[in-house]
Amino acid sequence: MGAGCSGDLTGIALGGLGVGSGRNMTGIMLAGLGAGTGGDLNGIAIALAGVGSGRSMTGIAVGGLGAGSPEVTGVVVGGLGAGGVNVNGAAISVGHVRIEDEGELRGLAVSAFNYIKGTQTGLAIGLFNYAHSLKGVQIGLLNYVRDNPGITKILPVINMHF
Repeated sequence: MGAGCSGDLTGIALGGLGVGSGRNMTGIMLAGLGAGTGGDLNGIAIALAGVGSGRSMTGIAVGGLGAGSPEVTGVVVGGLGAGGVNVNGAAISVGHVRIEDEGELRGLAVSAFNYIKGTQTGLAIGLFNYAHSLKGVQIGLLNYVRDNPGITKILPVINMHF
């Protein structure tokens, strides 16, 4: 049914329903429903429902519904949602990518709705893109940058600021 430990987990962990560690995980986590750790996740984590980490995620995380961590370095993929506070790499989702208040996306965001509540540094591709501050390019049907002046706040097809 599940696999887990209260401390650090190193190696490969497989669980029919869930896989987890109370502290840090280094290696590969594969779970039928959810995979997560209370601390840092370093490696690859894949689950049908969700993947998460309480502190940081370095590597690749894929969750059928969602995946995220406060600090992400690498690639985070979620069916309905993906993101964190600070993402360095790529966040990809069919639904939406979300970067929390005062956070930063440095890299690539691809989803229907990219919601960057901080600084976007890099490229966002979606139907609707929103960023508080932009140092890069947004490509989509509507692109909104809160800090851009005047009519450049919201533009169709492409918005940019460097």
